[in-house]
Amino acid sequence: MRRTGEEIKERSHYIMYHKGEVAGHRGVGFLVKSKLKSQIIGFEGISDRIAVIHIKLLNYTRTWTIIQIYSPTEQATKTDIDKFYEKLKETTEKYLENNMVLMGDFNAQVGARAAGEEHIIGKYGRGRRSRNGEKLVELLLEQNLCLLNSMFYKKPNNKWTWISPDGKVRNEIDYIITNKVRLFSDTGVVKSLNFNTNHRMVRSCLNETGPEKSRPKTIQINYLRTATKKRDSRDTIENLMKAVNSDMDLNEKYKRIENKIKEKARIHTDKSKKSYLSEKTLKLIEDRRNLLSSKNKKANQKEISNLSNQIRESMRKDRRKRRIDTLENHINRTGGTRKALKELRERGKNGYRS
Repeated sequence: MRRTGEEIKERSHYIMYHKGEVAGHRGVGFLVKSKLKSQIIGFEGISDRIAVIHIKLLNYTRTWTIIQIYSPTEQATKTDIDKFYEKLKETTEKYLENNMVLMGDFNAQVGARAAGEEHIIGKYGRGRRSRNGEKLVELLLEQNLCLLNSMFYKKPNNKWTWISPDGKVRNEIDYIITNKVRLFSDTGVVKSLNFNTNHRMVRSCLNETGPEKSRPKTIQINYLRTATKKRDSRDTIENLMKAVNSDMDLNEKYKRIENKIKEKARIHTDKSKKSYLSEKTLKLIEDRRNLLSSKNKKANQKEISNLSNQIRESMRKDRRKRRIDTLENHINRTGGTRKALKELRERGKNGYRS
């Protein structure tokens, strides 16, 4: 919203708030339907890149704080990007106790999630991560925020939010982020918006019924998993006994039993695959998870930030080691690197950062 000054304007169907400092550059704001006027608590203009609205919504007891941003581009200086994220972090920290939404043009490609990021990035993230993407993920980890774009499956053509002027490049750089992911039922782009822009609007759908009921306790879930495993094992044994006691010939019995054993062995192997992450990295992730779930999370922000930096560096070393190990393994077995490179490429296609 590239308008200069800070102003609230009321129209017939909506209320507009905007804040800008340089004509034609940057600027942020909100358009709110007039029928929600009585529920608006207030607007805050933090800068020409960050604006905030506080609003009450039906069926929700907590105030909703919505933060609209416009991030520096990838071509901006490191100083400008760092200043923006420092101010954004300072803003989000103040409202973590509210139902919070952080949204806007982040000029960042987050890409596929890496190990240890499961609680902030869903399984539907795709592609590689840019420099701004690294900064955004760092913020998500520190504030325990979730990227809604990655939580709901969409076809590739329904993921991109920005297209280059020549139409050759399409990227996902506009996001909606929250600290209350369970309150949302969907997030996706609006393709039919008739507006002169090279961005596509991103829309999230909020549950109208309010917060969901709490989930069953972990002990109940674990009990169900244990019971399922026991039942599966019992079924397998019963199937093997049926094969042994049947009237089929000996060779057929042998094949039937062999296939069942191989099938169970394969399933067990798939489930027991170890993460490529080192014990050191896993320990750091566990330490951060404990801090994020503690009641004094706000007081631990510096330690969480420090752990996030350590985790990121440790994961880089783990990925580098895995690449080297993969190459060495194939060289020792085949004398070449072609299969190793193919394996590493396949990991990239499947959303795993090698």
